Amino acid sequence: MPEEAGLVSVVIIFLNEERFLREAIESVLAQDYPHWELLLVDDGSTDASPDIARAFASQHSRIRCLAHPGGENRGMSASRNLGLARARGEYVAFLDADDVYLPQRLRRHVEVLGSQPGIAMTVSSHIRWFDDPSGPREQDEIAYARPFFVAGDITLEPPLGLMVVMCVPYLNLGTCNLTIRRRIALQAEGFEDRFTSMYEDQVFAAKILARYPVYVMQAYLARYRHHGASATRKAKATTEFLLATAYADTTRFFTWLLNYLAEHGIDDPLLLEMVRDRQLRDGRQPGGLGRVRMRVSAELKRLLVRTLPGAWRKRLLVFDYKNDERRAQRAYQRLTRTLTRRALAEAMRRDPP
Repeated sequence: MPEEAGLVSVVIIFLNEERFLREAIESVLAQDYPHWELLLVDDGSTDASPDIARAFASQHSRIRCLAHPGGENRGMSASRNLGLARARGEYVAFLDADDVYLPQRLRRHVEVLGSQPGIAMTVSSHIRWFDDPSGPREQDEIAYARPFFVAGDITLEPPLGLMVVMCVPYLNLGTCNLTIRRRIALQAEGFEDRFTSMYEDQVFAAKILARYPVYVMQAYLARYRHHGASATRKAKATTEFLLATAYADTTRFFTWLLNYLAEHGIDDPLLLEMVRDRQLRDGRQPGGLGRVRMRVSAELKRLLVRTLPGAWRKRLLVFDYKNDERRAQRAYQRLTRTLTRRALAEAMRRDPP
């Protein structure tokens, strides 16, 4: 498809999201940047969400509905690739059907991409948004510092961005925070269809971070919804899922990443060491005692959710996120010290005293 300068193609994929889809679409309609189109990609829904999508498309000429042949369910990566292939914009942004943009989301990203032609992708941050009767009060929000723990915006030259993602725990850019030049996304061959759910977004982000400059904005421009309606989220809360699926998916992701880096001649020793370390640490299934601890922890968490008042559950979540943030900050500081030592050593080799 030919590009239209300045146009942002927003891609929303959905699978049985009748509860939330309308709100996601309306958040795009509410943008203060007027030059956008919206592609709604149905990944084989069996509920009323396709009807919601078609109703919006019938009322707004800038909204289009897409689906796989025969209404098939092909997974998140294939669905985003369908939207990417049919997009007409110079830029492409992504939004999950259960999340929402804040009104300035598109404008802030376009301002950076328009003024800095060397930047391939912009990344902002999101507010965690709890919308679950079994969790904190509906629409409670917890914002916390992410993603790169620095004062002000920063440009990450490749492959530094990928190093940060590899070394900092709990750091996932999140698709609702990304806007990319469409030609770059196509050049990188988009998402990987074989990653249908877990790691599909991290695969795409890794491709870009490894090869292109990325601009990180210290701004909260979306709301990322936590809710219990998702079958995947329910499954991830069980130790059975972790033991049966998560470790296999983790190993598959890091194997893919090492192969991808080799194919593109990215051989930074520190980066490769980080990836292999994560592969060994995150892809190793726990032994007997570790499995017992996981089950006890999962049961304790379920018990607390059922018995504690909402205010106390929220306090526990805040404590949990702040603890994660401290660990991530320490990891980021270790990385900066390592990179500083490496830069000094290289300078000494080039210009010995």
